[in-house]
Amino acid sequence: DEARYHAAIARACLFKYDLTRQRTWEARAASAAARAAELAPDAPETLLALGHLHRVAGRFDEAEREYGRALAQRPDYYEAALGRARLLHGLGRLDEAEGDCLRAVAQHPQDWRGHNLLGFLRFARGHSEQAIEPWRRAAELAPDNALAARNLGSALFHTNRMEEAIAEIRRSLDLQPNAAAFTNLGTVLFFSERYPEAADAFERGAALQPAGPIPWGNLGNALRFTPGREQEAAPALERAVGLMREHLGRSPEDTGAWGRLAGWLANLGRHEEARAAIVETLRRGPDDVHGLVHAGHVYCQLGESAEALRCLREAVARGYEARLLARSPDLAGLRSDPEFCSIIGTSLGKSGEPGALDRREPGHEES
Repeated sequence: DEARYHAAIARACLFKYDLTRQRTWEARAASAAARAAELAPDAPETLLALGHLHRVAGRFDEAEREYGRALAQRPDYYEAALGRARLLHGLGRLDEAEGDCLRAVAQHPQDWRGHNLLGFLRFARGHSEQAIEPWRRAAELAPDNALAARNLGSALFHTNRMEEAIAEIRRSLDLQPNAAAFTNLGTVLFFSERYPEAADAFERGAALQPAGPIPWGNLGNALRFTPGREQEAAPALERAVGLMREHLGRSPEDTGAWGRLAGWLANLGRHEEARAAIVETLRRGPDDVHGLVHAGHVYCQLGESAEALRCLREAVARGYEARLLARSPDLAGLRSDPEFCSIIGTSLGKSGEPGALDRREPGHEES
């Protein structure tokens, strides 16, 4: 009955929850954290577990308080510094998040986890090129780590290094089959127009994480373009919508989740619900690059070209790779628009289509 053991169990259960999205793991984490708090309420290990638990549950103020208390006792507490950095990202305090993470990396340069989080923070801001170096370093420090390889593949994908991306994602799957890597592999195949293979990869991801909304949403997106399977798209998208609404009921501050939900609703033809979800995306994360991209796609599907162009231009101005927009199916209605061509930095050819390749994913995952 030592608090540090119960706190460690709580953290382990939260990692299991992150992998499976099965809420029973969160409940077990809460029980273990409560026992740690009974035994030693002010111990740094207890505060760390409570901070993680509050962050996962969307109780961000409480999470920041517990991380702060842990760091006040132990300023070099690496895990607490990384937890607070991830929390600050969720709160939209992006500069603070990256600053915390950089300090943690400087203190522990041989620990892959700090480099991995730094890559995530940069990627989330639309800085894919800048995410490659820390994610590559994470993969070097942990060559047998499936997460590090998968995330490096994600950054390479977003910078149009397709063959390198496929190699890293397949290496992740060789190390450990995981839902997110199947999601990312399916994404690369999707934008290589290999739709049946993409659907297969997404199905395997959904089988590994049946409670996760993203694998189901990706599967639904791919089935829309898979000959002979188009009718299967709507049930997969409906399942994704239901799972994501459940998630947002508990973590309403998750801007990315609102954006994904809006896209799936638009694909289902539920336009008013999609509009409401994208309004919520922009309200909660007006400066979030990926939220702006989601908004651009949804507004285009709603026929609101001016608003779509505004969002896409702002996303590119904030660092999003413009070439990722060029051949998105959801942006087909904008391809002849001079302002859209200006945004993506191309001129119209004889075909009336921009020349750059689009690599916008139906739903990539990074951790």
